Amino acid sequence: MSPDIHDARTLEPRRMRRRILACAIAVITGSGALLATGSNADAATAGIVFSPDVISGGQSSTATVALAAVSSSPTVLSLENFAPGILHIPATVTVPAGSLNTTFPLTAGPLTSGAGEMCVEAEPGDLVGCLFVNVVGGPTLNEVTFANSPVPGADTDTGQVSFTDPTPGATVTLSSSNPSAAAVPATVTLPDGARTATFTATTGTVTTATSVTVTATSGAVSQHITLIVTPRPGAAGSDVVHITKARWNKGIETIEAASTNSRATLYLGDDPTSQSTLTNQGNGTFKTQFAQVNRPTQIAVFSSFGGNATATVTQ
Repeated sequence: MSPDIHDARTLEPRRMRRRILACAIAVITGSGALLATGSNADAATAGIVFSPDVISGGQSSTATVALAAVSSSPTVLSLENFAPGILHIPATVTVPAGSLNTTFPLTAGPLTSGAGEMCVEAEPGDLVGCLFVNVVGGPTLNEVTFANSPVPGADTDTGQVSFTDPTPGATVTLSSSNPSAAAVPATVTLPDGARTATFTATTGTVTTATSVTVTATSGAVSQHITLIVTPRPGAAGSDVVHITKARWNKGIETIEAASTNSRATLYLGDDPTSQSTLTNQGNGTFKTQFAQVNRPTQIAVFSSFGGNATATVTQ
């Protein structure tokens, strides 16, 4: 809703009222106001326009500032931001010599509710251009999660980013504090109107349990999660495992084992997603008992820290 800039508002009393209004809006509604002053006193502005002129929190727009006349030297506009926490803009913008206009970006802060109006002024000369832009509260990045943690090395895990409300196809930037242990894609984009989107994290080979911080960022909002990557069961041992009991009696199998790493998780078999987990008894000792109709001849126990052991089942 661009006002006609060539009207009575160029008069000094109206200009002063408009500037007071801009400041009042910044204080009362939490919106923002800009004031631009230029290096060429004779190069009056013909106005400022935005595309788009309505933006949500965390989204961006492009402002075009036009001069009333071409200047023979560059015109530098200094932009004063009355609400830096709400609006992000460059400190200066330059209209090149011989040109009538130039553009600069602006981004609304992560507003989650409410709406405000922003008055943008530029007055390197006598003419003041003013445009009101609605800055409305929009969806905000709420969290980033993973389906599994811990997750073995040399594997994949499914991550998910979530917003407070459906978004118009928001793009989320992803980063990993240790890409060699857990790599994530650079970005993930939500389908238009969705609240969530999934992505895949690929884990690398580790010899000890490794903490990786995965960060998701949208606009000015960042969310973090810690993903624990463990050595792949059966990999080169970083602990030593001993089976202290492997007994079958009347259909009941009892397995007891010990690890030199009390923080380990011990599994029967080499796949922790499908095999039995031994209960941690403390002090590096582990135990499990379950019904097994047929007596097995041998068992294998693997540790999340890489150690493993085999034993013959007694009766």
